[in-house]
Amino acid sequence: MEGFNAGTITIVLSIFGTGILVMLFQWRQNGASEKRLREDVGKVEERLREDARAMEERLQGDIRESEERLREDARAMEERLREDIGKVEERLRGEIQGVAKSVEKVEVSLNHRLDRTDDNVNALTQAVGVVQGALIGVSAETPAREPVAPN
Repeated sequence: MEGFNAGTITIVLSIFGTGILVMLFQWRQNGASEKRLREDVGKVEERLREDARAMEERLQGDIRESEERLREDARAMEERLREDIGKVEERLRGEIQGVAKSVEKVEVSLNHRLDRTDDNVNALTQAVGVVQGALIGVSAETPAREPVAPN
């Protein structure tokens, strides 16, 4: 073993020791890096959870606001519809009253015409009576005789 002397062994052991030290250093560096990565991942996960909670709260708030706006819009629409229905009812009442007045006018006019027609018929009946009386020789002014009751 002539090739192995104390100097060679020292060099080999120094290289071997340095390699072990480098491996230990690298192992600790990797461990520290892994620990930092885990911490960073944990922080990111926590921020994501917080952001998700905040988004959920905002969405719930937006949903509540939207629901309230929709309720208000529905109430407003309902009120407008009631007003429109009231206006339509009022117009219909007015039109019904107008039709009723027209019917009354037509009825009055019809009654007036019927009265005039009755007057004309009475005048014609009297004229016919006068003509009949003249034809038979009886005056139209002579009261009609009452029928004699049989005994």
